[in-house]
Order: sequence, then C-alpha cells, then structure tokens
Amino acid sequence: MQRMRTFPSLPLLIATAAVGCAVQEPVYVSDVTGECRVSARYFPADVETVEWTGECRNGFAYGNGKLYWTRDGRTGWRNICLRPEWPESGCLTGGGPR
Repeated sequence: MQRMRTFPSLPLLIATAAVGCAVQEPVYVSDVTGECRVSARYFPADVETVEWTGECRNGFAYGNGKLYWTRDGRTGWRNICLRPEWPESGCLTGGGPR
C-alpha cells in the first residue's frame, strides 16, 4: 500500500511565508554636507563618512555621480546612478539604448 504525502494547507503556507519575509525600512545616511541622504545599500557597513558628488533632489542622492566613503581610515568609491527606477534620473538599466 502506498502512503499518501500530505502538504500544509495554503493559508498556513502563506501565513508562514509572510512572517519570514518582513519588509525592512530602507536606511539612509547623510553625506558630509548634511544636505543629501544616501541609501546604505550602496556602500559597506560601518563607514565613518559618506560623500556624494551628484545631484540631490528633495534631500536624497539622485542620478549619476560618485559615492565616496571612509572606513578604517581608507577611502572607497564607486561611480553609480541612483534612483534608476525614476526615468528622469538619467540612469540606464538593462537593454541598452531605446
């Protein structure tokens, strides 16, 4: 005789998944000017300072620029385009020119 496998009910499965996937609020750090906030996801943890060379819109880093940070007395940087989900930011995301 074959044993039949049982699976948890769909509502229980959805409730379990919802508890394990809590959405975290984004963390922003003010740059050295104090006028522009940058999402912490763009640089390593435990930085001492952050500097953004691009545009600020409504107090947030926006568009193309360089992001500098210092950590343990060393400086890191990257060219980056922030807010690519906003078409007017000028960031190109995938697919090349349209």
